[in-house]
Amino acid sequence: MDKSEKIKKETESLQKIFENCDEPVKNVISGLLQETAFLAVELQEMRIILETTGMIKVHPTDFTKQKPLPIANEYRRTLNVYSLNVKILHSILKNVDNAEDDVFLNWIKEKKGNSNDL
Repeated sequence: MDKSEKIKKETESLQKIFENCDEPVKNVISGLLQETAFLAVELQEMRIILETTGMIKVHPTDFTKQKPLPIANEYRRTLNVYSLNVKILHSILKNVDNAEDDVFLNWIKEKKGNSNDL
């Protein structure tokens, strides 16, 4: 599956959670859903790289000399934005309809358990 297909799948997964919301709410959050899906896929791709490289580069003979890798910093920044988006979406969903809250929490748990599916 290529990147655009992964993003589309993730976007559809998020849209399904908000399908019972009113149209004005859907219109307001549509861009946020797309950005959150994009960030989820980006994080997954960065995570694959980080599993190989690690977060820091350690000098081969002097372990006290360490340098953070640029991708590690980018991963942290992207993860912060993604986390903020999820928090905002959760807040919107909770304010729109408390019954939908469980669906969103289940989605979060599913992503946590199946992070390789993105």
